[in-house]
Amino acid sequence: MKVMILAFDGLEYSLVEKWNLKNLKQTQYGRVAIPPECYTETVDPAGNKVYEPWTPYVWASFMTGKLPSEIGLTKAKAKFWKNPILQFLKVVSMRIKLDKIKGKGKLFQRMGFQKKQFNILWDAKCLTIFHYAKNPSIINVPLVSEEWSLRLEEKTFDEMIKNCWENFWEIKSQTIKAIEEENWDLLMSYVRFLDIVGELCFGNFREMFKAYMACNIYVGQIKKITKDKVVCLIVSDHGMERFGNTKFGKHSDYAFYSLNMKMSQKPHLITDFYAIITDLLVRDIKASS
Repeated sequence: MKVMILAFDGLEYSLVEKWNLKNLKQTQYGRVAIPPECYTETVDPAGNKVYEPWTPYVWASFMTGKLPSEIGLTKAKAKFWKNPILQFLKVVSMRIKLDKIKGKGKLFQRMGFQKKQFNILWDAKCLTIFHYAKNPSIINVPLVSEEWSLRLEEKTFDEMIKNCWENFWEIKSQTIKAIEEENWDLLMSYVRFLDIVGELCFGNFREMFKAYMACNIYVGQIKKITKDKVVCLIVSDHGMERFGNTKFGKHSDYAFYSLNMKMSQKPHLITDFYAIITDLLVRDIKASS
């Protein structure tokens, strides 16, 4: 049986429940915890230090079943300079907290220096879920696709919201097209849409509801195409919660998941999905051989 993974950055369990979004819920759904090693230090809207799940770490653990340290992934290596001297200086600056100074990277890139992203398919020290597939289809997946992050620097609020909606529609179109081609056994598609809307608009009911309804409709369209002939896993890397009394949101400590099938044992950690997915793929390979 085919396995389809619809990855939604920032999909919040409590909002799916609150608005009873049945397409997102599927047959079995719930929350899973994120290992502490998948957290990183960042800054909240008020400039205070906070620790929250970091997208590259969480998806790396999801796709490998291992913690970032076990596959050689560090924050300095998530995107690194091809020039070894610049990369060494980057590592040192992170250790002494100079990496918070903005603009250094852009300056070096204007000078012609290039960055390379950690690619989990060949840089990780283990197999990923994609290694178990005969013909994987990969759409905008963190640490796999060449360009997966939606950049919003130096934009107004309205421009950022418009940009993330356009990116969502583009990924949605690519995903539906790939599903209809039917020549895959494992498909994974990722959208950052809800993460951005959640961070910018968590206190804005209208914007949040519109975004979640759009994702619920998107999944409904896919279900009409697949007709439950595939195993569908919907999963996030974290949820969202309101940041104090502001309109902003921050990453929560749990991730959302749902499946269109019942499992005898429910997953508890984001790393648990690796065994579930690879078992389905291996079982299918054995059955066809």
